[in-house]
Amino acid sequence: MGAEAIGVTLVLLATGVLTAVPPPQRAVGQDGGLSSRLEVEGVRIALLVSPGQVGVNRFLVTLADGDGRPLPAERVLLGFDYQEQDLGGSTASTTAGAPGRFEAVGGFVGLPGTWNVRVAVGRTAGPDAEAVFKLSVPDAGRPGLIPAPTGAAVDAGRRLYGQLCARCHGVTGFGDGPDGVGLKPPPLNLNAHVPFHGDQQLYRFIADGLPGTAMVPWKNTLREDEIWALVHYLRATFKEQEQ
Repeated sequence: MGAEAIGVTLVLLATGVLTAVPPPQRAVGQDGGLSSRLEVEGVRIALLVSPGQVGVNRFLVTLADGDGRPLPAERVLLGFDYQEQDLGGSTASTTAGAPGRFEAVGGFVGLPGTWNVRVAVGRTAGPDAEAVFKLSVPDAGRPGLIPAPTGAAVDAGRRLYGQLCARCHGVTGFGDGPDGVGLKPPPLNLNAHVPFHGDQQLYRFIADGLPGTAMVPWKNTLREDEIWALVHYLRATFKEQEQ
């Protein structure tokens, strides 16, 4: 169940001038790192993370205008917040290199799991910009990029859910689908489980299945982007029920 890419996740959220963010593009840098890029309000922002794993990484931010010309900035600061537990967060200054390029190297990502990487851009001309990249670092395996949870991705996930999942989990996710009758253990109530699992964990449940249950692995049937589309649909649809 899902949508594109396993491993290091870069989903871009934004505030300030960076609003209505389009989905980032997936690319592999020449050094094997992972890059995500977008264009909003005439500003092109690219982030390269290499090698994209727990430990020391290189974070390269590139700024350009709508024509691809390097965009000057007074400063670019990075912030790192681990989402699995409260570690207090950390920040890092970047060093300016070639025009429009800012770099930091360090062990800012010390644990597997989901991190928010905040990029704060102080511009010399124009308003400041702040973007948050959602970085999901796996325990093992190659890293990849999670596409943004756009309406199109959620719609794709909805179609896949109807085709593959509703027959057991039910249209409303309560585990009451027709093919789930008599299964032991019964299909999970997604409304009770989805809110308490991270996106990477949901991806793994779909890709690898659940041993000892009727939940089969879908990684050899669905593409990575399809599995992530399902994750986005689950996240958007199934929420903790109010008491």
